[in-house]
Amino acid sequence: MRQILSLFGKWKEQDDGTLTGKEFIIIPQTHPNSNQAFTLEWNGKIYTCSMSSATVKSDTELEIRIDALQSTSKALTGIVANIKEWSFNEKATGENDYNITAVHTASFSFSTSDVYRVYYQGNPIAEVCREYLQTDDKTFGSKAIVVYPVLDNEQTDLTKGVVLQLPDKAALIHGGSVCWDTQNSSLNYTAGHSKPIEKFYIDNNKNIVFEKPATALSINVSSYTIRDLRSGILETYPIVKIGTQYWMKEDLRATCYQNRKPLSSIDELGKEAGYFKYGNVFFYNGEALLDGELAP
Repeated sequence: MRQILSLFGKWKEQDDGTLTGKEFIIIPQTHPNSNQAFTLEWNGKIYTCSMSSATVKSDTELEIRIDALQSTSKALTGIVANIKEWSFNEKATGENDYNITAVHTASFSFSTSDVYRVYYQGNPIAEVCREYLQTDDKTFGSKAIVVYPVLDNEQTDLTKGVVLQLPDKAALIHGGSVCWDTQNSSLNYTAGHSKPIEKFYIDNNKNIVFEKPATALSINVSSYTIRDLRSGILETYPIVKIGTQYWMKEDLRATCYQNRKPLSSIDELGKEAGYFKYGNVFFYNGEALLDGELAP
């Protein structure tokens, strides 16, 4: 038995660096080893970690502990989960050998980007976007979470989107189809008639399917961002999809050009190419833009 659960409470950091404070309620049950798993997001990447075997009794308070190591690339390794009587004394050991075959909509926090990509053997095969859908005649408009296939040339096929969820809609109108006209940036939308779609799979033909296939591909999921490396300084920018266009969701924070030539910090216009910083916001003058080396 698998459940999709929402956590309650607020995270609290303990003296030893662990996070506690979230809780949820589940029905009494027994599950064998690796038959249950947690899906979590860390630094924009989705992970699934299997649980050790456990029997959950009624009127019992238990601790679920997830241990993981973070590598220098900010990725998690050695993820393992363990359930036991309420205690903070033991540490679980093991490795994350639980493959992700189902992509759960609830896993996406959209905290690092409004766009995620699903990868198979290092190649993107699907894309999940949090966006706003609106038809030209304005008969339909709503926030939406949409999944699109990604073609072999790594371009997203915006003509074959499927609405996973319309977060602001309670009616059974989820699961609709989305077809963007990339030439005119217009939307052809067909309403769905289902509950919110909680998960999807990738079958052997690399198609997005919503019923578990006989063989579901093992995939990786991570947020889709712009990584801008200049003179040894890496900046990562989230992406937002607006219609058929993809934009940086945050302002540029570059202090040099792409060719490593430094930009001057200026306090008035009419001087050399440069920028003015106000708080965390960078303003660039026209001379900096005209040099053609500023954008990522």
